[in-house]
Amino acid sequence: MSNPRSLPQRLARRVGRRGAALLCLAVVVGLIGYSLVTAPAQVAAQPGLRVLARIPLEAWGWGWVAVAGVCAVGAVRADDRVAYGLAAGLFGLWGGGYLAAWLFYHAERGWVAATVYLAMAGFIALLAGTPERRP
Repeated sequence: MSNPRSLPQRLARRVGRRGAALLCLAVVVGLIGYSLVTAPAQVAAQPGLRVLARIPLEAWGWGWVAVAGVCAVGAVRADDRVAYGLAAGLFGLWGGGYLAAWLFYHAERGWVAATVYLAMAGFIALLAGTPERRP
């Protein structure tokens, strides 16, 4: 006897809310990575990136893309701690870089990016601590 649930219903149950959040993160993190991989050279000269651009932006971009892949895989795994940890850590690292650029290198608007990245890191950390609710 076959399962009466449709494939989308079975996938949604397998992924759950935590997995859906990781899939959303995978899209955002992947797009940030893509934007860094394809960024023109003058982007690295922006004051806000002064600290982070000590590592080539293309290398950062591939790191973001790799974390996006881990998030996508983590969406279907029961143990998704690594995916959440890497995503929160990467956002936190970038937030810290922008904060340092603002504080030490006078990147006038660095506080804006720092706030966004650090808030995302905090939000992801909150999501990571939320248990999956299964019906």
